[in-house]
Amino acid sequence: MSKDKDNIIQFPDLKNRKTKISNEDIDRLTEEVNYQKQEVEMIEHTIDEIAIAVIRQLVDIGVDINKKHFYGDLALLTEIARGMIFRDFGREHLAQALIDKIVTIQNNEKGEVAPTINYGKVLEAKDLPGQKLDFGQPEEETQIHFEPDFEIPLPPEDDDK
Repeated sequence: MSKDKDNIIQFPDLKNRKTKISNEDIDRLTEEVNYQKQEVEMIEHTIDEIAIAVIRQLVDIGVDINKKHFYGDLALLTEIARGMIFRDFGREHLAQALIDKIVTIQNNEKGEVAPTINYGKVLEAKDLPGQKLDFGQPEEETQIHFEPDFEIPLPPEDDDK
């Protein structure tokens, strides 16, 4: 053999390789892919409906949807909603990482769900020039405690964590 042929690596002949996939496996995989496709389509349709409802509600109270940043704000809102729905369906979404990074959920003294948002985990003081919120303060002073006007039901033990 010459030196040139010593450097050649033979790969298996894939054309003549016989891999048997049963019709049942093909049907099962096809059904699973179709189910996942339908699930994503349903979620995306729901997100569209949520966005339309939010826009309508905001227009009703006089929000100017023609301002430069409106659609960026709406995009973030819908991405957070998408992450929430994906999580409920056992799917992963990048918005979940952001939510998990800045939101801590505990029960307050009354045993009610008490989410706390800490923007200091992703933002710095320079991100909000001229704002009163000072990220140089102790962490407990930079957190925003969410107090809804409605009752949030206590969730059963969360196995996701």
